[in-house]
Amino acid sequence: MNNTLELFLLQVIIYSIFPFYFGSMTYYRRNVAFYIYLSVILVLGGFFGSLYSFPIGDNISLSGGNLLYGAFIMTIILLVMIENDIDVFRVMIRLVITVNIFVFLLFTTLSIALSNTVVINPFDTASDLFAVSIPFMILGGVLIVVELLFFLFVFEWLKRCINNIYILGISYIIVYIFTVTLDGILFPLFAFVDNPALTEIIAGNVSGKLIMGVMYSIPMILFLFVFRRYFISFAETPLSFVELLSPSRNTLREALRDSERRYRLLVDSSPYAIFIYQNEHIMFVNEAGCKLIGANSYQELIGENYALLLDDKIKKDSLNRLNHLLDGGENLYPVEENFIRKDQTIIPVEVIAVPFIYQGAPAIQIIAQDVTIRKQSEHARQQAMSLKIDLEKERELRELKSRFISMIVHDFRNPVTSIVLSAQLITRYTEKMNADAINTKAESIVRSSNHLNKLIDDVLELGRMETIKNNFSPAVSDIIAFAHRVFNDVKQQQEESSHQFVFEATIDSLEIIFDTELMYRALENLITNAVKYSPAGGTVKLHITQNTKIDQININIADQGIGIPPNEISRIFDFFHRADNALSFQGTGVGLTIVKQIIEFHDGTIECVSTINVGTTFKVSLPINTSV
Repeated sequence: MNNTLELFLLQVIIYSIFPFYFGSMTYYRRNVAFYIYLSVILVLGGFFGSLYSFPIGDNISLSGGNLLYGAFIMTIILLVMIENDIDVFRVMIRLVITVNIFVFLLFTTLSIALSNTVVINPFDTASDLFAVSIPFMILGGVLIVVELLFFLFVFEWLKRCINNIYILGISYIIVYIFTVTLDGILFPLFAFVDNPALTEIIAGNVSGKLIMGVMYSIPMILFLFVFRRYFISFAETPLSFVELLSPSRNTLREALRDSERRYRLLVDSSPYAIFIYQNEHIMFVNEAGCKLIGANSYQELIGENYALLLDDKIKKDSLNRLNHLLDGGENLYPVEENFIRKDQTIIPVEVIAVPFIYQGAPAIQIIAQDVTIRKQSEHARQQAMSLKIDLEKERELRELKSRFISMIVHDFRNPVTSIVLSAQLITRYTEKMNADAINTKAESIVRSSNHLNKLIDDVLELGRMETIKNNFSPAVSDIIAFAHRVFNDVKQQQEESSHQFVFEATIDSLEIIFDTELMYRALENLITNAVKYSPAGGTVKLHITQNTKIDQININIADQGIGIPPNEISRIFDFFHRADNALSFQGTGVGLTIVKQIIEFHDGTIECVSTINVGTTFKVSLPINTSV
């Protein structure tokens, strides 16, 4: 008994393994494998039914044909759920009819051949073995066709009545057990109608098929769990007898199915991860998608909640975008998101989402690309750029330091030398010098000291610019009158010079907002520089115009001086920078830096236009604002 039970269970396991294996194949291979397997089972069913049986209890036995029958019905149900196609029923009905005709002809031929004395029968095989199997095969085929139609009707009815996917699955399995058990009544009722032991045969057959149905229900439950994505899709897609019988609908459905095959072939060969999002679940994923998430097979992802793929930081926003798109909203893609792989590592992906209809219902096709390498490259470029900026700043700092030292050596040494020399002359030759000579040397000391103080003030001014900005106090004032006053003040300071001073303005007055103290310093510096770098008799000109189109006032300070070399104009506002042709003039190279910062405090701009030995023009542009 133990050996019999073990053999019985072993056959159940063997017959159940094949559907699991076939279900993991690609579409074309899966269909070929399933139909070949079902054909083999159907051919062997009648033969095994006459060949052997399993006594599994008192008056209870199961033939080898019954076991194949149970595997056949189970496999058809699983194939229908995987393919989600009414055409599976049509093909199986045709297959049952075709195989029964083939078996009828084959078994009839073998029976006739074995009963003929002319044919050599080395194994003494009884001709009745095949003759007896023929009516059982035909009867079994008819019952299978009826049962397939029954399954189609009941399954679709249960779909409409049950919304819970788990209850629906259990209901299908119960229907399977009921049907194969009912077959235990119908088959002997027609096959052994004149047998006096009919009641006992039915009782034993019902008990055996009930046990068989329960045993096959276990792999069916496992199948529904492992391939739940197929079952969810099957439960949501209606099938009907009309489609089974209507040629036009069949043609349309075949075209649709062919389109789906091409789509599946296309996405399976795509290097990008493709997911189909529907009802918050993953309904489809291609091979690249499995690889992206680190899944070993489709079954690990199909039917799962899509939110499980998303990093918690972006999960809410990502789902909102998808649902917004499903509701007909604006497509907010492409975006970058973070996916969680099976090993819990997080990878950055670029996501594109497109709404479409999948199996008759709204869905979204999600295309994802791993951008880890791109992000790493961007990070490397940013680091390289940051390093380049740091190196550039370091180089500028070294140049700044070099220019500062050169300025100190050149500009500070001259007044200091003058002070020291004058002081030494007064000290050594006081008795020999008259009062005028001593006054001359004293005045030289004063001038050099004042110049030195001016240089020191300019350098210190740079350190005070941030404080000055914080104390920036603009107010409404007449810029025309103010500029004219600054111009006249510088003109009076240069009374001994022979320069020509020209002030021009196209408007009489204009009130704007500016800090009078800072603006005075900026304009004074520009006008003083124009005088300093112009030859004796040269013209220093201040010209003011108003640009009404862009609410801007332009102040141009021009000279007829030595000019600035073209290659140095872009650096003329840098700290401590002085043009090569200006090194013979006193200065620190910080005045224009301060001027530029002051102008920028006022949201203005300053630019320089210059030609060597012709002159230089500094163009100051200020916005016309009248409210502080």
